[in-house]
Amino acid sequence: MLFALALAYAGFAALCLAMERHHGEVFGSRRIPPNRRLALRLIGWALLAVSFPACVASWGWVIGPVAWCGLLTAAALPLVLLLPYAPRIAAGFAPVAPILTGLAALAARI
Repeated sequence: MLFALALAYAGFAALCLAMERHHGEVFGSRRIPPNRRLALRLIGWALLAVSFPACVASWGWVIGPVAWCGLLTAAALPLVLLLPYAPRIAAGFAPVAPILTGLAALAARI
């Protein structure tokens, strides 16, 4: 469940960084190269899509899609609250969260 949440958070963060305003707040440049914008959008949507099977694997097909919708809301909330005040922290946490939760999930299975 935490892995799916971290994937959704990272996906939303990538989609936010594909916007000029948020990209400028984090990286200091207003112009985003077109290929970076496309890459961020593709990565964001891919991470959101990968979080769906993670929810289905955790809760099954009956509850998984409904839990995924709630999980998307739960993943967006910290990003919405952090982005205006600490954009670099919000963006920096995005790639770290799925790695840490994935490693924790693997360690729990061993």
